[in-house]
Amino acid sequence: LVSFLHREDQPNLVLTRRTLSLSNHKGQIAFPGGKIDKEDLSPSHAAIREANEEIGINQTQVKVLGKLPLYQTVTGYNITPIVGELFPPFIFKKAEDEVDEIFELPVEFMMDVKNFKKESIIYEGERREFWALPFNDYYIWGATAAILRELAGRFEKL
Repeated sequence: LVSFLHREDQPNLVLTRRTLSLSNHKGQIAFPGGKIDKEDLSPSHAAIREANEEIGINQTQVKVLGKLPLYQTVTGYNITPIVGELFPPFIFKKAEDEVDEIFELPVEFMMDVKNFKKESIIYEGERREFWALPFNDYYIWGATAAILRELAGRFEKL
């Protein structure tokens, strides 16, 4: 769930830092979300359910605005980024086993495409390029940064 919320004079995006105890993507910055369960009616339903489980928001606080294009990771995951707006009250409650921290990224910072960096690593003998978005003490990279870059690009075209 790529969720926008409004604080005083600026909109922010809600992100999480995953715990170090998880088996996959430990310690990484991510949007609240997860896999679609068979009980889920749609990707939007799954995104809101997962956001409820991970950061404590409920479906009455979310207005779905749309979705971004499917993002396929190099590790074989297909991500459907659901874009939504959060309505107060913003009382987050993190799932202690999954979420180490909940934080907000100012939309204004994300919209400046100059803040994004194209980086690369050698992984299993191959050079892999990825987007990164350093923000304060957070290093946002990989799928999360790529989705944010897609979103920033859409703002850039307006």
